[in-house]
Amino acid sequence: MTGNIVKKVFKCSYDMPSTKEHTIDAELLGTTILSLAKAIKTSDKIINGKDASIQLNVKAHEEGSFVVEFVAWVNQSGFDILDILGITLGTPIVGGTVFGALEQIKENKIVAKVKKQNQQYQLELSDGSFIECTEQVANIVTDPHVRGDLAKVISNPICGNKDSKFIVKDEDDNPILNVDGESALNFKSIPNSTLEEVTNELKQVTIHFSQVNFDGPSGWKCALPSGDIVSVRMRDAAFRDRINKGYEEFSKTKPSLVKLLTVEKKKADGSITLSYYIEEMIRQLGK
Repeated sequence: MTGNIVKKVFKCSYDMPSTKEHTIDAELLGTTILSLAKAIKTSDKIINGKDASIQLNVKAHEEGSFVVEFVAWVNQSGFDILDILGITLGTPIVGGTVFGALEQIKENKIVAKVKKQNQQYQLELSDGSFIECTEQVANIVTDPHVRGDLAKVISNPICGNKDSKFIVKDEDDNPILNVDGESALNFKSIPNSTLEEVTNELKQVTIHFSQVNFDGPSGWKCALPSGDIVSVRMRDAAFRDRINKGYEEFSKTKPSLVKLLTVEKKKADGSITLSYYIEEMIRQLGK
C-alpha cells in the first residue's frame, strides 16, 4: 500500500461461557465478520462517498476468549471511518464517536436528527433529551443498515446475558470498547421509517409584517424576501415589551430587519413542513 493509505489493526472478541475453550459458534463468527465489515464499509460510503476505499482483512484468532484480529487499510485522504466509529483510537474527534453516541442514547429512540449551524447536529431522543454530535456521527447513528449490522455483531449475540461481553482492543491490547450483556441493547437495530430530519437555519433578513400581535408570540404574519406570506412566531419578548410600554415606535408599513429562524422538518414519508421564528427584531428600516 502506498500514498495516503495507512494500516490500522484492531481486535474483536466475545468473552462468553461458550468461548472458554477458545471455540465459537461458526455461524456467529461468520455473521460477526460479515456484519462488521458491512457496517464499516457502509459507514465509509456514507461519509466519504465515491472516495470510500477501506480494505478490511482478517487474521487468525488468538488464544483466550475468542479473538478475531482485523487489519484495515484506510485512505487518509478522506475521513478515517474507524476513528469516527470508535473502533480505533486515533486523533480525538470533536463531537465524539458513533459508539460513544450509542452509549449515550442507551435504550431511547431517536425521534429527530437536527441540523444546526456550522455543520453541528443534535439527536433528539424519545425522553426529550438531546445529544450533540458531528454530521458524520449523526448520519451513521441514524442509518438503519449500519445499525442493523452493528446489532448482529454486538447486541444480538450477548444481549441479556450477564456473563457475556463484546470487547474491542487495539493492536497492543489496549481496551477501546467493552459491552456487557446488560448494555448491549444500546447497540440494537432501528426501524427504517420513524426518524424526522430537522434543519435549522438562522439568517438576518428583511421582512414586511402583514399581521402583528403584541400580546403574545403567536398571531404574527410576514412577507419573506421571496414574497411568500407566512405565519411566524415572535420570540423576541423584549421587543414586544418595548412597544407595549411605549419605549419604541413601530410601523407595520416599514420593512424590518430581523434574525429569522427557519425550521424544516422532513418526515419519514417525505412530507416537509416549514416553521418560522423571529429570534430578534433588530430594527425597522426606512424613514
